[in-house]
Amino acid sequence: MRKRIPTGALSLILLMLATALSTEAS
Repeated sequence: MRKRIPTGALSLILLMLATALSTEAS
C-alpha cells in the first residue's frame, strides 16, 4: 500500500504534529 503523498499534505501533517506536541509540552 504505497501511495504518493503530496508535499503540501505532508508538511501540513508535520505542522499539526509539531503544534500538538508544543501545546502538550507547555
